[in-house]
Amino acid sequence: MIEISSPYNLPEIAQVLGAVGSIILSALLVLLYDKQASIQNTQRKLMENQNELQQLQHKPLLEIDHIGTGEHDDFCIILSNVGKGAARNVEIELEPVLDWKSAPEEDIYTRPTRWVPRKEGAGSGPAVRSPNCYIKPETSEEVFSLTSALYIRSRREYQGDHDDVPAAFVHATGQLAEAGKEWLRLKMTIHYEDIDEEPYSQEFADLALPIKGRTLLEASMEYGTQIEAVDSQRMDGPHRDRLEENTDERHREFL
Repeated sequence: MIEISSPYNLPEIAQVLGAVGSIILSALLVLLYDKQASIQNTQRKLMENQNELQQLQHKPLLEIDHIGTGEHDDFCIILSNVGKGAARNVEIELEPVLDWKSAPEEDIYTRPTRWVPRKEGAGSGPAVRSPNCYIKPETSEEVFSLTSALYIRSRREYQGDHDDVPAAFVHATGQLAEAGKEWLRLKMTIHYEDIDEEPYSQEFADLALPIKGRTLLEASMEYGTQIEAVDSQRMDGPHRDRLEENTDERHREFL
């Protein structure tokens, strides 16, 4: 009787099959872990997006609808809060830039000033001292007054950091006119916070305002424009030749 012997005995076959099974199982576990990690990563991103969406639903977003002039030679600014959250501690920064289009002949010291806009009807008198400004969510075209006072001093009059009293616009332009300035570049930036005290800032105006002696804000705004309009048209300035000199004197005559 002829016997055919296998090159592998049963224990060896079982050992080989067990090793192959372990390799396959390990590969499947690796794929499972990768899949699980991918799912967890997707879930984390979804949670982050959901949190961002929830935060956006409670964030303020202020838009400036109009910049003009009002009583007491103040700015009149119309604001809208198109966001879903309230805007707290609203302030507007006025920053004179004196190197446009030429530097003043006299050494001038200036720094930005921040003012709290006052809602129209909140009281009478110049809008210099105002309480904290709060704008409700989803409100449109709220009218505010903002003082036009600027911090501008000649170096010979500057008394140091304790000298922090800004000058009315007409007095500031008088100082600049004496120093040989014909134009005032004025940047305007709005600052505010959400309910979590996260700050927001946005520059909303870069104005080219003509000066002729002691100039009222109303007159300067009437013949002024945005800087980008001047630069794009390559002109010396918008209608400065039409501006009367020392408009504050003409204003006093009509009082």
